Amino acid sequence: MAKRKTRIQQAEIVQHFAAKLRELRHSSGLTQAELAREAKVTTTYIWRLEGGAVAPGIDLVDRLAKAL
Repeated sequence: MAKRKTRIQQAEIVQHFAAKLRELRHSSGLTQAELAREAKVTTTYIWRLEGGAVAPGIDLVDRLAKAL
């Protein structure tokens, strides 16, 4: 039987980043797919970022900021 992945509890700042990213994307009128294309990541990764499941690296934060 396969091991079940343990979900990592992210720091509060990751949740704050997720909410702000979603808010800025909406106010910019972008879809997740459009933001993903501009930031050179997958739509799934944008979905995970906005859900607070993953924390972005500083290089991705830069690409997201430029895209927004």
